Amino acid sequence: GERAMLIDAGERGDADTILDYLDTYGVERLDLVIATHPHADHIGSMADIIREIEVGEFLMAYMPEDSTPTTATYLDMLEVLVERDVTVTEVLPRQTYPLGTAMLEVLAPMTEDDDPNAMSIVTRLSFGDNRFLFMGDAERDVEEQMLDAGYVLSADVLKTGHHGSKTATHDAFLRRVAPDYAVLTCGQGNSYGHPHREVVDRLNAANIAAYRSDVHGHIVFTADGETITVATQKEVA
Repeated sequence: GERAMLIDAGERGDADTILDYLDTYGVERLDLVIATHPHADHIGSMADIIREIEVGEFLMAYMPEDSTPTTATYLDMLEVLVERDVTVTEVLPRQTYPLGTAMLEVLAPMTEDDDPNAMSIVTRLSFGDNRFLFMGDAERDVEEQMLDAGYVLSADVLKTGHHGSKTATHDAFLRRVAPDYAVLTCGQGNSYGHPHREVVDRLNAANIAAYRSDVHGHIVFTADGETITVATQKEVA
């Protein structure tokens, strides 16, 4: 319908790119905004986004008290949430949020952890017969927790955990999700070597079509509840 959701907000300086994209699709209000975890490459432009567009509800996972971030980026985000009087909700597993005729389910974090990656908010979006699984920077420990919990994890599109790091997207998890497509979000020539060869090889071995932001640029999936199509900014031979 007319509902819109934003998951994360990139690095500092990315706000104009994000806002221009939302404007292209006529998005004037974000019903849900999710900060998967407090690392700067995920919330770098969040404060600027909140300043510029109306936000209905903001979802985040609170770190343990002795691990609460004190970075300027994180504190700036919290300050703007207060200034704009945005409703902030601490997520819990199995919470659901309707988005028009789509439904978002929170799967993780399931336990408290000092590692921000392990506290990533993991969500599964269902729209008709289409499913999207968004992993934030969750890694193998979180994947195993969700497997052990017996979650339904099947998805057409998997946004791989931690930018395609070898610390995530392990074989048992990938078999349970069984996606047709995988997305690996990583900067071109990044110093971490993301995505790692091990993950790319796993996806290839499972015949999963992989799309990489460092190679394809912007990646846009369009779903109508039955079929999914994908378009990329850059053509790749």
